[in-house]
Amino acid sequence: MPVDSQEALNRSVIYELVSSAFLYPAPGTLEVLIDKASQVQLAASEMGSPELAEAVSELAASLAEIDEAVLVHEYVTVFGHSMSSECSLYEEEYADSEIFQKSGSLADLKGFYAAFGVKPGPELKDRLDHIGVELEFMHLLTFKESYAQFHGHGPDKVAVCREAQVNFLTNHLAPLVKALVKRLSTRTGGRGFYSSLGQVLELQIDREMDLLKVELPTPSPKRPTGPREMDEECGAPSLQG
Repeated sequence: MPVDSQEALNRSVIYELVSSAFLYPAPGTLEVLIDKASQVQLAASEMGSPELAEAVSELAASLAEIDEAVLVHEYVTVFGHSMSSECSLYEEEYADSEIFQKSGSLADLKGFYAAFGVKPGPELKDRLDHIGVELEFMHLLTFKESYAQFHGHGPDKVAVCREAQVNFLTNHLAPLVKALVKRLSTRTGGRGFYSSLGQVLELQIDREMDLLKVELPTPSPKRPTGPREMDEECGAPSLQG
């Protein structure tokens, strides 16, 4: 596999893990997370980021020390049952934060998802601005980048995937992560699985922002809309979730 393709795939694997980890733990979730964590350990080591690799190892270790009942208890304790909890997982709940340009994220997110042929699955119980959903979308975009590179679809189609990643990080995911991890650190007190998860997520997003040269937006009266390019531009099959 070409180096650039492998890098994009490694990034995609990390996004896949953290997207699953922020959803409410269903039966079997713990087993899935343990399996994905082992894959991410290899991906992180290949990415040349010792800090990220160490954080992923700590995350895997924390998973090995709990059972499903403990995972559910930690989730409810940290995130609560409502959208407007002290440590909300929804972007719109942080709309008044200075790092967001303005509210209205749901409409903008629909534009991003639709541009890449993504439709919420019937089993999805969360809003489109849930951190798990947004992370899954970045998993899709990075996977498409890897797919386009591996199959030689040309620099233009790879660029479409990269441009979408930059726009999505700038206007949605990076501000949400920065706002969330601050509260997550406070809520967990630096202990437990979700504390480890927050560390992995923050390191991953910091690395992504550096890689893609993304800076947090400054407040403005108008927020950029989603990408106009359609899904087939990346040359990869779409995923639905």
